[in-house]
Amino acid sequence: MMLFKAPQQKSDTSTIYIICLRILNVNEFIKSKNFQKAVSRNIKSRQGIFDEPENWQSKQLTDSPLINDFTKIWQQLKETYT
Repeated sequence: MMLFKAPQQKSDTSTIYIICLRILNVNEFIKSKNFQKAVSRNIKSRQGIFDEPENWQSKQLTDSPLINDFTKIWQQLKETYT
């Protein structure tokens, strides 16, 4: 993932430009196989550490309420994060 340096003189326009470039890089990373590998490694490393919620270690990512019912969860959380 390539990172961009902000210019020495900062303006609202240059700051927005830098933020957009970083978002594009993040989006490219999320779509990449490297992201998939990183998520898989992270899940595997966490399986031995956390016991809750019960039986989560043997479930698939698609069993997650965050994946299955994102709209309901977002409705409960959006006031906190918007």
